[in-house]
Amino acid sequence: MIPRNFAERYWKDVSNPISLRLPNEFECKMFWVRRGYDIWLVNWKRFARSLRCGDLLVFQYKGGSDFHVIILDDSKLEIDYSSMRCNDEQDSNKHFKQEEECDDDCVEILSDIATPQGTNIDKNFFLTAAQQKNTGKYIYFI
Repeated sequence: MIPRNFAERYWKDVSNPISLRLPNEFECKMFWVRRGYDIWLVNWKRFARSLRCGDLLVFQYKGGSDFHVIILDDSKLEIDYSSMRCNDEQDSNKHFKQEEECDDDCVEILSDIATPQGTNIDKNFFLTAAQQKNTGKYIYFI
């Protein structure tokens, strides 16, 4: 589920599908649905199959329907993205349908994030609180 305060602030400009772009330029298209006041990612489970327990995802909202994503392993070092899989070409051309079951973990929005020591994350990836007025980000714990 997308955090409500993020959705209230930014989601009016987001169209289907959203684009999750990894540092290796791999792009995953993901549809979303609104259920009441909540917004759910339809094929999140397919994306999450490439993740391991303890992985930390950092999303940076770039505007429109674009998000940049970095993934840190349980040691908080950036993962090797070569094993990441998402939508195959056949699925991306099909019409999406709502999933019956939504059991995603919770999402927490942080106002400021310190870069974990020893990671190879671009320092410009993290934004100050002042910069967050124009863009949003959230972290997803797996």
